[in-house]
Amino acid sequence: MEGRVWVGRTVHTATYVVVAVSLVWCVSLLVGVAFGGPLVAAKYGLFVCGWLAVGYGSWILRPRARWKSAEEANEQSIAKRARTRFQRAVFSLPPANRVTLEGTERVPSGVLVFVSGVAMLATSYLLEAVGGVGG
Repeated sequence: MEGRVWVGRTVHTATYVVVAVSLVWCVSLLVGVAFGGPLVAAKYGLFVCGWLAVGYGSWILRPRARWKSAEEANEQSIAKRARTRFQRAVFSLPPANRVTLEGTERVPSGVLVFVSGVAMLATSYLLEAVGGVGG
């Protein structure tokens, strides 16, 4: 893999993770403000959404069935590399908008979702262990 592709994938993944964690954080804080415990709600929101994202990312990344033909598998892998509306919005933000990746160079959606889930779980853990946010 050439350096440009590696940097592009890293930038796209980091941008996606930061936006996903920030979005869950903000929504959880708003729910917490409504119910009286914003940081606790943020911690639980990140924890629950993190596990859901890890599970969904794992589901997307599962290997193809052996009985599927190579042509079907190739069509599905190309379709998996297509960007969702959320990904297009995220990748239009800096610094990801400065790096262009072709379809086969892009990070698979499952990897983006899985890594975002791990980051949400890590943030939830840091809120509890380091920040002292109880529940």
